[in-house]
Amino acid sequence: MRQTFGWDVFFVLEHDDLRRAPDREHFVRARDQGRTLITLDRDFLDARRYPPDASGGVIVCSAPGERELLMLLARLDREVLRAGDGSPARVPGPLVGRILDWHSGAAF
Repeated sequence: MRQTFGWDVFFVLEHDDLRRAPDREHFVRARDQGRTLITLDRDFLDARRYPPDASGGVIVCSAPGERELLMLLARLDREVLRAGDGSPARVPGPLVGRILDWHSGAAF
């Protein structure tokens, strides 16, 4: 995500204290940092457990393989996260207070 799309990413697997943290901790950390949470974990689609209005947005991605996931992220970058001129979206991002189920065929 950093190299391919130039995203400012906080990757939980790079932080020992967050690797095995519960989903709720990931949600709260993203919210506190004003970040959109991008995940493969479908549990985050539960708006009762993870209220979108209390977040910087949640994107749950699903793809059958790594190649398809990369294509899906490229589409997400192009269609959702970039401003009209191709530059990174301004804060607050377009997803504040929203949950997206982003998969092949998904429309924004």
